[in-house]
Amino acid sequence: MIRRGDPRGYYAALGLPVTATADEIRRAFNERAKLLHPDHAGGGDPAAFQRVLDAYEVLRDPSRRLRYDADSVDLSRDEPPAERPATSPRVDPLASPWSFDRLLRKRRPRGRPADPLGARLPRQLPVPALLAGALLAVLLVGGITWITVLHGDLVERDRRIGELTLEAERARAELAETEARYRAASVADLDLVLAAPAGDEAPPAQVFAATVTFAPGSADLGADETRQLVQAIGGLSAAVAQIPAERRWQVLIQGHAAQAAGPSGVDLSGWQLSLMRISQLVDRLVQAGLPADHVAARFSAGFQWGQAVADPGRTVELRLVCCFR
Repeated sequence: MIRRGDPRGYYAALGLPVTATADEIRRAFNERAKLLHPDHAGGGDPAAFQRVLDAYEVLRDPSRRLRYDADSVDLSRDEPPAERPATSPRVDPLASPWSFDRLLRKRRPRGRPADPLGARLPRQLPVPALLAGALLAVLLVGGITWITVLHGDLVERDRRIGELTLEAERARAELAETEARYRAASVADLDLVLAAPAGDEAPPAQVFAATVTFAPGSADLGADETRQLVQAIGGLSAAVAQIPAERRWQVLIQGHAAQAAGPSGVDLSGWQLSLMRISQLVDRLVQAGLPADHVAARFSAGFQWGQAVADPGRTVELRLVCCFR
């Protein structure tokens, strides 16, 4: 009887039997990942989430699941072999006084030496044939063992390649985000920007930048956030005062959410928190006298791959961009 096991516990991690369909696997992953994700309201379980993610990566791919199931197949018999029906006792011809030994001795020509291996066997295979059979059996067992080891190495190699591919994708995403944020954070010299001709050939540049970091999970302007905002407004005012009246400028307020989507779809809770923080700064800047037509806001989500903090998108950036035609 063929039995299927679960050597790495992937089916158990998703709470599924080994006969689960692809739809059942996908639904089970969505439900468990949503509960175990580190950003979940209850805190999540990073280790269990990674376990569920590894199981889903293998079981959702038909070829990888087939190899995984092949590793866990155990051929065994549940029932003992049926007993042979009882038969009458068989007389051993070699134990009889009229055995083949005596018959062979009677028919052996005179002067022929006795068989050193014993004459009790009525028929014997040649020694070379016996050696060849033994060698074939050894080669067969060795070949089966080698194929089994090779198959296991291939499965392990595929698994490792998948892990390295995911790590490379994460590293590329982090590098791209770091480069993008570095370019965005660079501030051009205001005098050089003003000295450039105001035309299509001179694109706007960022001439001032500041940040306001909110408390984790909060969009309120407390004492610390207000202090940061007051410092930012002072720097903005000083920079705007140097820009000629004929030059057009814009204050860009940019916030971001840690992730754009969760296991079940759009991560609206993260979006809402970031947008509330942006709106708080817009209101305070307008109340401080910043013209509304000079205010712009931008929101992005999903550019914080691999960070383990609870709320990585709690920093809102203020940038003064000059000069538009």
